[in-house]
Amino acid sequence: MGTLNSQGSVRSPLMHRRRADAAVAVLVETVVLAGAVLTWRAYQQRRVVADPTMGGSMMDGPMVAVHGPSPLYPAVGTLFVVAVLGGAYLFVRRRMSALGEEGDAGGASP
Repeated sequence: MGTLNSQGSVRSPLMHRRRADAAVAVLVETVVLAGAVLTWRAYQQRRVVADPTMGGSMMDGPMVAVHGPSPLYPAVGTLFVVAVLGGAYLFVRRRMSALGEEGDAGGASP
């Protein structure tokens, strides 16, 4: 069922699960947003450096040198981190749910 807190109201495990779900959702959104920013910056850096209108003489053509990481690295890294966070959370959530159900079944009193 639930537990009685200091104010006398019953707090269900479902409330804790929803709060944890919301916290993990915010964390995942933050990681996705940071990854999107890093990917966009890497893309912009590549685009500016590889722009043929920048530098080089007319005779030998532009000198194109690509600096910085490929935009795929932060994009794939972001997806990897999100997958690890989501998978770890789902694993822990299922484990805690199973432990909670065992505790409720074993501790029931008439």
